[in-house]
Amino acid sequence: MQEPSSDITVGDVTLEYNHQLRGWNCGGRVIKNPLTVQRIAERLHTRNTNLEGQQDEQR
Repeated sequence: MQEPSSDITVGDVTLEYNHQLRGWNCGGRVIKNPLTVQRIAERLHTRNTNLEGQQDEQR
C-alpha cells in the first residue's frame, strides 16, 4: 500500500479502495480499517491457493 487510499493486493487478490465511500470493497461491504482489509485479503489469498492445490491433486 503506497498511500492510505490505495488498493490492497495480496498475491492475486486485490481489494479496491472506494473514494466515494472512503473504504475498501470487501464482498459487498465497505470496510474502513486498512488492517482489517489486509487480513481479509490474506485470508482470501490463502483460501485461493488452498483451492488451487486441491484441484491439482484431483487431476
